[in-house]
Amino acid sequence: MTKKLEDSNKYIATAGFRNVKIKEVNAFLERVRREAKEAHIQFFDAWLIASQQHLYFAALNALRAFEKKLNISSSLEVEVLLYASAQRQIKKAVHLLGIKPNSSQVALLVLAESKREVDDAL
Repeated sequence: MTKKLEDSNKYIATAGFRNVKIKEVNAFLERVRREAKEAHIQFFDAWLIASQQHLYFAALNALRAFEKKLNISSSLEVEVLLYASAQRQIKKAVHLLGIKPNSSQVALLVLAESKREVDDAL
């Protein structure tokens, strides 16, 4: 379900997938992001994602960090990962919540300027 982020001009959607097998994680991420040109997409190892609200508030905090110039990363996708993992180091965040070849349950977050862009990315 696509939802408008409060106090923002962005829309968000989350989804979860089971029994996932991704052998080449970097190639997979590059391809997905290349094809979803207008949306920001981040994948998470779902084992440590508490709920959809967990990702919603990570996205909200990442957007606020960019607005206030307090972001650690230059990428909104990575900033969301940092907030979702409660880490300040990208390497630790990726190790904790990033998808890996052995990740079997994956959570997806899509952020975009319009509902249509989010829906197209899904």
